[in-house]
Amino acid sequence: MVCKNCGAQLSEDSRFCNICGNSLEANESIPEGETEALAYIQTSGRRKKRFILIGLIAVGIIIITAGILIFLL
Repeated sequence: MVCKNCGAQLSEDSRFCNICGNSLEANESIPEGETEALAYIQTSGRRKKRFILIGLIAVGIIIITAGILIFLL
């Protein structure tokens, strides 16, 4: 089963989504084509977070390197 709210993969006996906490009812189902779209959205969100994290780490390294160079000169 797939959560209609966030697209997370869930076991068939789940009542709530483990990721977003959305209530799951037995009569709520998502067509197959939409599950692929939700999986893409969920994956792209993770990629965006990863990209932001890598960017922040790179900026931190640049700032530290600049500080060391200024201190040594």
